[in-house]
Amino acid sequence: LQTGIHEVVTFIRNDQAIFVQRLVSVEKCLTQLQVQLSQLPATLTELLQSPNRITETQPAQEISDDDCPSSFNPANQSAPTRSLPNL
Repeated sequence: LQTGIHEVVTFIRNDQAIFVQRLVSVEKCLTQLQVQLSQLPATLTELLQSPNRITETQPAQEISDDDCPSSFNPANQSAPTRSLPNL
């Protein structure tokens, strides 16, 4: 029984570590989105005031894969293959 409890605790800790990593990645994505959204009004105003200068405006900073990797997209997540150990 003690071994089974230890295995369950280890399983939960591993899942918790994975969850924290994903949460940090989501936080980075949200930060990048907030930066881009805060720049949007100024960019739109500039485009409306000078429509002929569209090619001269700086492109918005893209979210890099390091900040928001596609592997953290829930649609790309596969179901965990591990199962809880038997007690």
